[in-house]
Order: sequence, then C-alpha cells, then structure tokens
Amino acid sequence: MKSKFRFLMRAVLVAGIIATSQFAPQRLAWSAPETRSHTTPIMSGQIIESPWPATHAAVSWDGDETATLRIRSAKVDAVWSDWKLVDIDHDATERNAGFLLLDDAVKVQVEVVSGNAHNVAVQLIDSVHGPRKLEVVKDEPKAGAINGFTPSPNVVSRAQWGADESLRKGTPEFAPVNRFIIHHTDTGNNDPNPAATVRAILAFHTQGNGWNDIGYNFLVDQQGKIYEGRYAGGPVAAENAKGLGVIGAHALNNNVGTFGISMLGTFTDASPTDAQLAAVEQLIAWKADKHDIDLGDANNIVGHRDVNQTSCPGDLGEAKLGQIRQDANAIKTLSYPPGNTSGYWVAATDGRVANYGSAANYGSMAGRPLNSPIASMTRTPSGHGYWLMGADGGIFSFGDARFFGSMGGRALNQPIVGLAPTPSGNGYWLVGSDGGTFAFGDAKFYGSTGGRHLNQPVVGMSATPSGHGYWLVASDGGIFAYGDAGFYGSTGSIKLNQPVVTIASSADGHGYWLMARDGGVFSFNTRFMGSIPMLRTPYGGTAQAVATTTGLGYYMLAADGGIYSFGDARFWGAPTGTMTAAGIALVP
Repeated sequence: MKSKFRFLMRAVLVAGIIATSQFAPQRLAWSAPETRSHTTPIMSGQIIESPWPATHAAVSWDGDETATLRIRSAKVDAVWSDWKLVDIDHDATERNAGFLLLDDAVKVQVEVVSGNAHNVAVQLIDSVHGPRKLEVVKDEPKAGAINGFTPSPNVVSRAQWGADESLRKGTPEFAPVNRFIIHHTDTGNNDPNPAATVRAILAFHTQGNGWNDIGYNFLVDQQGKIYEGRYAGGPVAAENAKGLGVIGAHALNNNVGTFGISMLGTFTDASPTDAQLAAVEQLIAWKADKHDIDLGDANNIVGHRDVNQTSCPGDLGEAKLGQIRQDANAIKTLSYPPGNTSGYWVAATDGRVANYGSAANYGSMAGRPLNSPIASMTRTPSGHGYWLMGADGGIFSFGDARFFGSMGGRALNQPIVGLAPTPSGNGYWLVGSDGGTFAFGDAKFYGSTGGRHLNQPVVGMSATPSGHGYWLVASDGGIFAYGDAGFYGSTGSIKLNQPVVTIASSADGHGYWLMARDGGVFSFNTRFMGSIPMLRTPYGGTAQAVATTTGLGYYMLAADGGIYSFGDARFWGAPTGTMTAAGIALVP
C-alpha cells in the first residue's frame, strides 16, 4: 500500500508540475470602463436626466445645418454650466450633428436658438464610470519599428484605449494611401481624460452617425499621445497585412486614399500644443515614408476645410499646416542614411555620356559611328571606368574598364540586352533577348535560357556578389536563376500594367528589385523604397535601375534621362529631356 501510495503521490506531483509549466500565471489588469450610451428625442428647452454621469453628448437634428443650437448641463450639485453652442460636424451623417464634452452631467438642456431645427435628439455618453472587468494583458507592438527608414512613434492601440469592439460593424475596406487630412475633434481643450473622449467618439460615430467604426484613422491628444483609430486588423495601425490603408469616414468624398488624423480639442481660438504638433509630424513622417508620399507637395497634407465645406480643423489648426508639412518632411528626410554614392554617369543611346557628382568623364562614343544603339552601361568594380554595350553586342571600354571580347560582328539570333561584370572586373557576361548568355574574361558560364521557349523575351541580367551566378529577367517578370543565384519570387503570374524592363540585385545577393516600364517597382526579399507609377516621358518610361552598394536604396533611370532616387540613393543631377537614355552607372 505504501509503495502504491507513494506512486500515486509522485504522479500527482508530476501532474502538478506539468500543469504549472503549461498554465503559467498570466498578467491581468482592469479593462477600460464600458462605454454607455443613451439617445433621447427632445423638444427645444426640454431638460432630460441622464441615467448615469454623462461625460459627452452628441446633439443631432433635421432641418437647416445653419441653425443655432446651444446646450448646458448640471452635475449632481444642480449647478448649471454656461450655455455652449453646438458646432456642427459637416461630415457626421445625413442628420446635422455636433459632439461635445460634458462634466459628469446628470441633467442636460438643449435649446434651438435660431433657424429650422426639428426632430432634435441628444445622445448621452458615459465613457468613464462604466463597469470594468479583469482581462489578460497582451503585449502590444513597440514604437521604433521601421517600415522604410522613419521609426514609428508610440501608438496607443484600440485595446489600450478601451475600444468597445462590439460597436464595430461590417468589414473594413482598404486602398493605397497618398495623402493626409488633418482634423480637430471640436471637443474641449485641456481634456482631463483623452482616452475617454476617444471612446465616446467611437460611440458617437457608430451609434449616433450609424457608421461601421470610428471615422478617423488616428487621433492625437494635447499631450502628444497618438491613438489608433479605425480598425484595420493588420500588424501596423491603420493598415492591413498587405500595407493598404483602411478607409475611414472622416472627409466626405475624400476618404479613399487618405489617412484622417484628428487632433483632440478645438482650435478656432486656441492653437494645438507643441507636443500635439510634434506627434502629428512624427506620425505623418512615418506613414509617408512607408507609403512613399511626397511631403514636399502641399497637396499631400491638407486640412479638412480644404476638401469639404467646414471650419475644421479650426483657424489656428489650419494655420499650423505649413509647419506640419515642413517638419514632417524634415523628419522623413533626416531619417534616411546619408548614402555612399558620390556620383554617377548616364549614357545615351547615341553613345553620349553625362557625368554628375564626383563621376569623372572617361570618354564616350559621341560622334563615333555605331552599328547599333547603345543599350546598356555598367561601371567597373573600382568605379574608375565603365563599359558601354551596343544592342549588337559591341563593347566599348573607358577608364580602367578592360575589353575581354564582344558579340559585335557576330550573327545573333536576338539583340543583346544586358551586361553584368564579374566582381574582379576582369570579365563580364552578355545576355540576349532570347536568354542566350555569353561569358568573357574570368566570367564562367552557369546556364542560359537560350533555345528554350520563352513566354516573353529576356530584358536584363544581374550577377551575384560572389560572381558565381546570375539572374535573368523576362519582360513578364519571370526570373531565371543560375549558379549560386537564389530564386526569391517573380511577377510571372501577376498581370502587369507595363512590362518589366530591368532587374537590380541587393548588396548581399539575397534578393532583387524588378522595375517596370511605367516606373512600378516589385521587391523580392528586399525592402521596397518607393516607385514612380505611371511614369510617362517623351521617349517612354524607365530604361534601367541600379541598386546602391549598401542595398538601402536604388536609382531609376527614365528613358528621357531623368534620374529618380530612393532610399539612401543621393540625387546629383539628371539630363532630363535632353537625351534618350540607355543606362546608368554609379560611383561607389
């Protein structure tokens, strides 16, 4: 019996240890108070009682939006507050409505002062005193995560500010984001409990206006805290997993493609605080970097009044837009590393070469007879020379670039479309549009698509950093990897607006970018730095792209000689519109 008892006790102890290890204590905390809401139709001058101390109110009516209404409230001490005018929210709903901050009101009185206002209703909201419950504390994403180069600011998540997710309806919709619209909430300044006001706005927007969720993408209080607005469900606030912005309800006919940022407070006679402005600027810089939004364009940061008939974000809020644009752009720009490209060359199809920055002019084919147009340009590893390549496979060497052979004068099945040097600079590969690959100098042959049936012609190639492999890319974005070149994806199955024209591999050789003729960029195991979609020039779209040696940026060359720089690529000038461009080469 004793041995059996010991066995049972041992089994219980083991089970207890296992249970303890499997069910470790979890951190618990009290939730935000439940938001309570009650809507009552009233007559002008009627006094209504609240079932609980009301922290906020929304007044709505049918009729004239220019009608003047006022509201006052009383706490348990029965002392009435001063009358306050109800400022209309022009985008609120089909009904006219305004949202206000109360002070634990137990009685409210609303009067129609002038104009046609009927079917008046008051939505009383309590977002402070409701019941709470113990919840498991979840780890929230930390600030400083980088999408692009600009670190993210702290964002108070919906869970942290106590969003009542039962108020949310429908399915979020998403779209690419290209600009920002600035609002104010038209609530009290020096708000003692901004999170409570955010909860009340959620109740107003969903229960009062009948929207699916809170209308704003972000809200920013006067202490500089940023609150996540409309639910997106992705790993980053206001976006889905694909990086598309959730469509809000903050500016009528301007919700698609915009982030609505609302500053808590009323900025008709008072200015936003410095902390509030700084937070708005950091938020805009972060999102603009991630979505490649040009903050130098004033149209990309506008006030609500600039797109709708409203006074929002107040006269003094609107007056701060210039500062917001300037400071946000500076934050975004200064976040980028300085870059190590000190110059570059641009080659034209007729053999001319333009040099910029520290790039020295080592010569060109300008004025010399060519059997075929120049199709590409590549620098030597030292940066003290370059090769020009003709479409017939002819090679022209300048500076410390050495000639190792060419396809010039040979019969070709298809024109030559790309050149890639070996790391030593003592050899190079050429590739034709049929995928035929030719090795010269110390370049070794690792394979080709020559003789295969291709869906689309090959348009370029890029060598791996080791020189023991290379990628070929077709105009449909199909990738062919040889030697130690890894396959990281392609656009072969994607319907393209314009064909792919070039490939640029990353510095470590573990990824690449594909560029389409219209300026679109596709990143594979590399960081997306930006693009110039729908680029149109007199000579076509893009011609070539080159990654910086850090792998933190790239240049795109337009067919008219224009240069577009992204990431840590530094702009040194461009012969825009003066030449039909064939290639670009960098000075490291």
